[in-house]
Amino acid sequence: MKTKLFTLIMSLIVCSFSLIADDNTTTRIPLKQTESKDNSEQRPRTPDFDVPIEAYYQGGVIYLHFSEDLGCMDVIITNLTTGEQWNDSACADNSVEIIAVSSSHGNYQITLKTETGTTYSGEFNL
Repeated sequence: MKTKLFTLIMSLIVCSFSLIADDNTTTRIPLKQTESKDNSEQRPRTPDFDVPIEAYYQGGVIYLHFSEDLGCMDVIITNLTTGEQWNDSACADNSVEIIAVSSSHGNYQITLKTETGTTYSGEFNL
C-alpha cells in the first residue's frame, strides 16, 4: 500500500514538473528608451544597461521590475501577429508590477509611457 501511494505521488510530481517546464519558461524582454518629451532633462542612456525597468514574460504574465521611481505609466502590449492589444497601467513605486496578457504564440511589442513623456519599448516572441 505504501509503495503504491509513493509511486502515485512521485508520478504526480514528475507530471507536474513536465507541465511547469513547458508553460512557465521565463523570457526576458529587452527594453530601450525610445523618446522623451523634454530632452533637456534626459541624460544619455545605454539601451541595454541603464534602463530602470526590467521586463519578463512567464506563463501569460508580464513582470515589470523598477530600479527607480519613474511614477505611474501607461502600458500597451500588442500582439504584432494578430493586432490584439492589452492596455494597463503600472506604478514604479510598487517596485514590481504584474500584467496579465495572452500566452498565444506570436510576436509582441510592449510600450511604457511615463507621465513625464519618457517612452520605453521592447519586443519579444512566444
